[in-house]
Amino acid sequence: MDAHDKQQRRLMAASLFEQDQMSDARIGKMLGVTARAVNNWRRSWHQGGTDALMSKGRTGPQGYLDPDQRLRLRQLLRRGAKDYGFATDAWTLNRVRRVIAEAFGAAYADPSGVWRLLKAMGWSVQVPARRALERDERAIAAWVEQAWPRIEKRGPGAGPGSSLPTRRGRG
Repeated sequence: MDAHDKQQRRLMAASLFEQDQMSDARIGKMLGVTARAVNNWRRSWHQGGTDALMSKGRTGPQGYLDPDQRLRLRQLLRRGAKDYGFATDAWTLNRVRRVIAEAFGAAYADPSGVWRLLKAMGWSVQVPARRALERDERAIAAWVEQAWPRIEKRGPGAGPGSSLPTRRGRG
């Protein structure tokens, strides 16, 4: 449920408050929230009317980077870590933190803030496939095509098996 839907739910509660015919518990059950939440809404509504139930916008810190800086950061990250001077092309939170500090002068105290920023920007964790540098794709394909069929288990053969009857333990 997004912020708009939550606001609509509070406004529905306000219209029910005006009718003054239902308990907080019943309104809560009807709207899918607790009676305590409805009680808080009712208190706010009594103090400030319907305006008091309107969304106040996004809560919590906005982060260190404004939208233009986030766009620039996205461009920097898309070029790859090697392009920025790192030995490999994998972005780590500490590497991104360093880029942010150098490019924008914003210092994140620990990587968790960088993670929250990247998540808010729509980025997700990506784990690179680890492959040996010496890996020879053609040799692997040839082995799978030629050697594997010879050694692959094909199930029981057509000849007589060597099964022995079992007996319960003696004595």
